[in-house]
Amino acid sequence: MGISRQVFEKTRGYIITRMGEDIEFSIRIINSGFKSGLVENAFVYHKRRTNFRHFFKQLHFFGRARINIYRFFPSELKPIHFMPAAFTLFCAFTMLSAIVSSKLFYLCSGILLLYSLLILIDSTVKNKSLKIGFLSIAAVFTQLTGYGIGFLTELKRELFKERK
Repeated sequence: MGISRQVFEKTRGYIITRMGEDIEFSIRIINSGFKSGLVENAFVYHKRRTNFRHFFKQLHFFGRARINIYRFFPSELKPIHFMPAAFTLFCAFTMLSAIVSSKLFYLCSGILLLYSLLILIDSTVKNKSLKIGFLSIAAVFTQLTGYGIGFLTELKRELFKERK
């Protein structure tokens, strides 16, 4: 991100140093009347996660960060941000449904299996690799559950924090 001195002085720069600081800062820049834009030819280098465990931890953190942004800007929490949490809860419900009803378990499992099959087909065709197709299923489940668990964890903290 590049900003002018005027933007930095008016916004006071970063207020928070973790969990969504770049989004929070961008919102304050726009709310201060400055324009934001994309420089299409600019190169941005990000550290890539080398395994699914590290990827999960990163997405878990991103889910928590969304609630942190909500603390500063409640209007920035949109229905779409709840979708990974809904997916995570559906996966948990699917596992628990085996205790309640085999029919319910088969129905929920079938939905997850169909979703996985669609991911497999789409990724395999786009990447011309069955291996990448299967890795895509693992990546999607890791991404959605990582974000979802982080989001739900921080949401619980927000909802049940001590009120003064």
